Amino acid sequence: MVAFVFVVGQALQLINLPIGLLATSLLIFALAGLWLPAALNLSPTAFTGLKRFAPGFVLLGLLLAVANFGFADFLMAVMQHALEHVLPAKLTEMARETPRILLGASHPARIIIVLAAGVAAPIGEELFFRGWLQGLLARRYSTFAAIFWTAVVFSLTHGDVVGFIPRVELGLLFGFLRASTGSIYPDIVAHATHNLVSLALLFYSPNPVAELNQPFRWREVAPTGLGSLVATLLVLWLLFHLAPRARAKEPEPLVPSMRERPPFSLRVGVALAGVILVPLLLLGTGAILQHFERHLPGYGLVRDPFDHPTWAPPMPSRPGTAPP
Repeated sequence: MVAFVFVVGQALQLINLPIGLLATSLLIFALAGLWLPAALNLSPTAFTGLKRFAPGFVLLGLLLAVANFGFADFLMAVMQHALEHVLPAKLTEMARETPRILLGASHPARIIIVLAAGVAAPIGEELFFRGWLQGLLARRYSTFAAIFWTAVVFSLTHGDVVGFIPRVELGLLFGFLRASTGSIYPDIVAHATHNLVSLALLFYSPNPVAELNQPFRWREVAPTGLGSLVATLLVLWLLFHLAPRARAKEPEPLVPSMRERPPFSLRVGVALAGVILVPLLLLGTGAILQHFERHLPGYGLVRDPFDHPTWAPPMPSRPGTAPP
C-alpha cells in the first residue's frame, strides 16, 4: 500500500502540481497522521499533540523559523555549491528546476501553491512526522534519537539530494519544538512560516531568475548564515529554559481512544477503513484532475515528468533553502 500511495501521490503532482501538492499533503500525510494512531487504539489528538495548544510556544515557533531562515538558506547554498562538482548535473539542477516551474504559474495557481506549501503541507507533514512517527519512535528509543531519525525520514521523502541536509536541520528544529512543548502547533507554525517566507522570496523577488543563476560567494552567504545560526541558538536556549518537558524526555501520552481496550491494540475496522478510504480518495482525486486537467489552475506547469523533482515542494527564488 505504501508503494501504491507513493506512486499515486507522484502522479497527482505530475497531472497538476499545485492541486497535487495540496491533495498529497491532506490525503496522505494528514490522514495518515490521524488514522494510524486511531487504528492502534490511541487518541489521535492526544498522541499527535493536537490536544495541547500553547500560544506562547506558538509564537516561539514563529520566531525560531524566522531566526533560522538565513542559516537554512546558507546550508542549501553550500550543498548546491559542494555537490555540483560531485553529482550528475541533472540531480543538482533539480534544486533550481522547481522555482523555475513555479515562476510560470498563473495567479490562481500561485494561490493554490501558497495554500498547499504554506498551510496544507505544514499541517499534514507535521501531523505525520512529528505527531505520529516521532511519538512512536520515542516510545522505543530516546527522545533525541526519535527527533533525529524522524528528521532523516522527513528529508528523504522529499527526494531532493541537494536539500537533504538542510531539511534534516529543519526537521531537527521542528522535532525539538514538538518534544519540548508537547504540542504540534509550534512546529506547524514554524514549518508554515519557513515555507511562506520561501514562497514570498520567489514570487516577489525583483529578478528571481538572476538570483537563481547567481554564483556562490562565501563572502556574501557566510555572514548571513552565521548571524542566523547565532539567532537560532538563542531561540533554542530560550525554548529549552521555558519548556522543562525537553529535559524530562517524556514519551507521548498513551490515551486510548476506546477505554475498554489497551493502547496499541489493533482496531481492525478502523485499519480497514483507512486502507480502503485513502486509496479511493487518491484515485478519485486523480480521476477528477485528469478529467478537468485543461481547466484547472496550474495546467501545463510540469511539461516533462522526468524533469520534475520527485516529491519536492516549492523552493525559493535563490539557491538557498527549500520549503520542507
